[in-house]
Amino acid sequence: MDFDEEKYQTKSSSDYWADVVKGIEKFNETAEEDNEEESKSKIFVCRLCGFMYDLTNPPKYIQPLNHYIISNEPLKLKCPNCGKAVLYDTATKEEYEKYLEKKQKEKAKKEEQRQQKIRSKKIDQIKDDLKELAKDLKERLFNKEISPKRFVALFSYMSRNIVKRYGKDLDIDWLDFRKTIYELSDGILEVYKYNEKSEEIINEYTENIEEDELYKAELEYYIEDNQFAIPDYELKQRIREYDRQDAKIRKEEYQKEIEQKYQTRKNELLQRAEERKRRQKLRDIM
Repeated sequence: MDFDEEKYQTKSSSDYWADVVKGIEKFNETAEEDNEEESKSKIFVCRLCGFMYDLTNPPKYIQPLNHYIISNEPLKLKCPNCGKAVLYDTATKEEYEKYLEKKQKEKAKKEEQRQQKIRSKKIDQIKDDLKELAKDLKERLFNKEISPKRFVALFSYMSRNIVKRYGKDLDIDWLDFRKTIYELSDGILEVYKYNEKSEEIINEYTENIEEDELYKAELEYYIEDNQFAIPDYELKQRIREYDRQDAKIRKEEYQKEIEQKYQTRKNELLQRAEERKRRQKLRDIM
């Protein structure tokens, strides 16, 4: 925008910007000018950061023009974007349209990068959970807590749930991890010296995995983020094992008690039989 310094010197800063604001209001009321210079005067541009906005249709986050006026520097405005004091300058409508197009592309690119970061983060979370799950189930397999077939079923179904959890809002599917999951499962079975392949086991597995208590605990831990689910499951297992052992001990003690009573009664009856025979023999002699 070209300034008439002689004309400007006869006005105060507030008077000058009042005229600018009135000009904008007048532009809004008539909205009939197609003159390029008239359109140009309504598009502010910061030559420092390149920010532009249409004074007649500013973004919602932009304050009214009066908010950016610098009282002690009447030819300058405070840029709404970078905050620097810059000379009031304008851009053409064509320049403004190119600026908006560029900003739109930058916004789309940033969104794409943001989505890519989210996707990478989710994939890392999936891998991390799968490794932890494999380690946990491997220990249970080698400790004879679960069978090889149950290990494969638990690992396979839980893997699907983990992938589904993190990939439901993104372009991530269990099939993308299927090969890796089966290879990892087969590797553990190979170390365990079990020759059957994981995919074959899954195809032939007939147990209802939904009723498996360990599966339920793993589901709560990895999908519902219940950090106490697995410890609670293990505590219940220990209590059951204790009850079994306790019942076994009580049974053995009871059997021992019965055996002792039997032997006592047996000896008593033998003594009575011997006494009976002795009395009978004595009667025969007499």
